[in-house]
Amino acid sequence: MTDADPRRAHAARPHVLIVNQHGDNRGDEAAMRAMLAGLDRRLPGARFTVLHQFNDPAESAVATPQPVTYLPIRLPVVEALRLAAAAMLLAGRLPARSLAGPVGRRILDAYDDADVVVSAPGGPYFGDLYADHEAVHWFFVWMARVRRTPLALYAPSAGPFRNRFLNPVRRRGYRWFDRVVVREERSASHIRELVPGLEVEVTTDSALQDDPARVAPPDAGTSKGDVLRVAAAFRDPGATRAAHDAAVIAGLSALAERGPCRVTLLPQVHGRHRDTPYLEELAAQLRARGVDVQVAPESADSDEQRAIVAASDLVVAGRYHPAVFAVGAEVPVVVVPYEHKAHGLAEAAGLDEWVIDVSELTGERLAERLGALASRADEVRGILAERSPELRALSGRTSDVVAALVADRRPAAS
Repeated sequence: MTDADPRRAHAARPHVLIVNQHGDNRGDEAAMRAMLAGLDRRLPGARFTVLHQFNDPAESAVATPQPVTYLPIRLPVVEALRLAAAAMLLAGRLPARSLAGPVGRRILDAYDDADVVVSAPGGPYFGDLYADHEAVHWFFVWMARVRRTPLALYAPSAGPFRNRFLNPVRRRGYRWFDRVVVREERSASHIRELVPGLEVEVTTDSALQDDPARVAPPDAGTSKGDVLRVAAAFRDPGATRAAHDAAVIAGLSALAERGPCRVTLLPQVHGRHRDTPYLEELAAQLRARGVDVQVAPESADSDEQRAIVAASDLVVAGRYHPAVFAVGAEVPVVVVPYEHKAHGLAEAAGLDEWVIDVSELTGERLAERLGALASRADEVRGILAERSPELRALSGRTSDVVAALVADRRPAAS
């Protein structure tokens, strides 16, 4: 094999295997894009493989400047069982690769070739909130552990951990990681309580390391006449939907009564669990109250949504990543958390005053906070102008952690 042999050149480039990547969600898409860009800057020429859980395989190939190989972890039952059996037998050093199906063999090959395995950023996929499929995520972490491949947790959220049946698995699983990084202090506290003595590093959301100027439109941060531009995102709360929607409608209607405004609702979930129908119903009710409102196209990707947020005057974030987009673009935001991750982000960004937990949301309270935010927008922009660059640098530290693991494994390339 010569130095010019493409196989040698291929092997000389570090291979980053990303597992447990969430799909069908514009926020998780933004986090993945920023992670890939951050790692690519630190590991020039790196190869990336992403094991994803997109419901629709056609949606898996998110456009990125980096070449990425996508492999699904949502497998047909028989193929999933074949992969699990092959992985366990291979862990016992038994020849079983042929037992895996075609996708399973590609997954096994990706592990065998990886210089580092990264468990992706995202919601608390280790924790009680998503316990019904948590075992699958631990399986893909375990596959790296048995190969002794460097393993990093790339700043997701975590917990809470009240499930006494799963907690023994969790205690063991977190110790498999060489570096445990989470995106806010509340998640770190959950892990430290579960696994005393474990070193847990706190950075912030992966999407914040992305340069906001990359997607910001030319008019970002400038006023468009007398019309207040508002970007908003809300999650269907299920059983409490009537009360939740009444509060949202009352709050946004009160804001519109203060002066001309235009509200853009941002769909976050596409594919099988798409939320556009819910937002269209909410928009119809707002229009009936005289609010100028539109729903952004479902096809608008995370970069396009970030541009909408950057061009807004205010944001109402009833979902997590629109709050991240607002913080990154230094746009004043009222945060309406439904999980601890958004509380943690608001605390880190200095926005504690502008948080209304979804369980405490009322029309009067939302109207008051939106009115106050509109009046004090310059003050809040000043807070974000100070905190956002700090958070961007902090987010980049997660990529530093992964790059350090690769350098330790491939010292000649460092």
